[in-house]
Amino acid sequence: MKKISLNIKSQIQSFAYGLFHDKIPEYKSLKQALLKTGISESYDMYVSFMFFLSLIISVIAFFVSIILHNIFLKINPLFAILPSSIASIITLLFALLYWISYPLIIRKSREGEINSRLHFVTGYASILATYTNDLVEIFKELKELEKSKALKSVYNNFLKYVLIGGKSIKEALEETAKRCPSDKLASILVNLSAVYVTTGNISEYLSREARELINLKMTRLQKLLTQLSVNAELYVGLIINGPLIFLILFVTLGSLMPPALPISNDLIIMLLIFLVTPSLSVFFLAMLISIIGREET
Repeated sequence: MKKISLNIKSQIQSFAYGLFHDKIPEYKSLKQALLKTGISESYDMYVSFMFFLSLIISVIAFFVSIILHNIFLKINPLFAILPSSIASIITLLFALLYWISYPLIIRKSREGEINSRLHFVTGYASILATYTNDLVEIFKELKELEKSKALKSVYNNFLKYVLIGGKSIKEALEETAKRCPSDKLASILVNLSAVYVTTGNISEYLSREARELINLKMTRLQKLLTQLSVNAELYVGLIINGPLIFLILFVTLGSLMPPALPISNDLIIMLLIFLVTPSLSVFFLAMLISIIGREET
């Protein structure tokens, strides 16, 4: 069944390519993302398939919209052509946006996953390189211990090029760099290929890269701690002390003058305690998660 579905998909892709291959625009970011995320289709094939499916979906949306207008709104199909056309165009735009953004999002996600572990990888690789200069064995060992799927894919590409494709170590490293989602790791692989064919001292190079990445990580962590410290002070000032000061002032002034608002003091206090304060706390939590998330990538 799976084989049949793959055959149908390949036939549709071939048909779509025949329709659109000479009308495909150049979109460099998408082309690079397709290469670096490991999507099997070529750029021309992917974009042709993308346009074809988007058009099919928009046509289906047009007729579904006409049927829905007729069933639920009792509108004559002739009068439903204009709103259905608008719905079809919107569907087409959303479908194209999905197909274009999907590889870009996947590439960005894998890049963050790789970069967050890169200082560990280079550090361990430098230790392995002190015992052997055989990069195939080093990559096999890294692959065995790695839990990140994105990094495992990089290791698999290198081993595939050497063990199955018959490429030299230098060629395999450069080809792997072209398909690596992380620009930083790609740069390390290209430099490693140069070191391998010149000095051969890959342990020293990897150790230097590991130190630089660890120093960079430490610098970013220090900035993160500074940001967290500032946010902690803001949280204490606004979320904890702020409502207490407001309640004290509100109760004190309320006892000295008639109420200025058309709602009771008890309701104002309840809104402050059960609505305003929790809402501000959630806002601060979301902001902290955003800050920590940026630093992890």
